[in-house]
Amino acid sequence: YTLSLHDALPILINTVYLHLVLSHIPVMGVFFGIMLLITAGVMKSNELKRFALGFFIFIAIASLAVYFTGESAEESVEHLPWVNESLIERHEQWASISVVSAGILGVLSAGGLLITRKSGNMPAWFLSGFMVLSIVAGGLIGRTANLGGKIRHAEIGPDSQVTAINDLKSNHRHHEDDD
Repeated sequence: YTLSLHDALPILINTVYLHLVLSHIPVMGVFFGIMLLITAGVMKSNELKRFALGFFIFIAIASLAVYFTGESAEESVEHLPWVNESLIERHEQWASISVVSAGILGVLSAGGLLITRKSGNMPAWFLSGFMVLSIVAGGLIGRTANLGGKIRHAEIGPDSQVTAINDLKSNHRHHEDDD
């Protein structure tokens, strides 16, 4: 099957889909960025440190894209019967905090790149402080993503194990009745 542009266009312009796809970039990106910083520190590679800072700028920009697609994604799903408005509101509140934290990382990354532009050396205090902030921002972004997932994925909620066990029992009973 070949997907034509006509068939693909609704997928491409669907803001919910776009929001969901983009939301993975900051979550995975912060983790990847932290791993880059750790590797750069262990290898004592200023080039890799600079690359990692540039990568955090990319994460900040991606976070803005995720944030700004969130409102239209909400408008697309808020009328659906399975949507819990309070979950959307909690996700939205955490998203505001997360986008600010990603923005701070982006600005500090740009500052770090400016600091190292001439000498090429990144001060240890900067790298240490940045690492702590990136871990905090990663936690905030992860929490935001978790709350966003709960909007549609009930299996990641606090009762998920109970629900899964009840579903298995129900399916087992259903199959016994068929015999």
